[in-house]
Amino acid sequence: MGKLTNREYSLIRKNSNVTKSVRMEFPMQDRDYAYIEMEDSAGIKIRFEFPARKTERDLGIEHEVKDILSGELRDSLRKNAG
Repeated sequence: MGKLTNREYSLIRKNSNVTKSVRMEFPMQDRDYAYIEMEDSAGIKIRFEFPARKTERDLGIEHEVKDILSGELRDSLRKNAG
């Protein structure tokens, strides 16, 4: 097989895909949603919307996490106490 001694590469092209507008979606119409709204120094607002009411699954996960954290805290306190 022949050995390549000279390779030519094309120049890297500059990204010319410039976004000039942001597509805005309509806010959720269900008023049972809570939201967090933030604004940065450039004046860009971000709004996170999420269900205000917790489902049974959410409550179960929250209870499980609390049990795990509580157990870890008890173990840590026992180790530090003696």
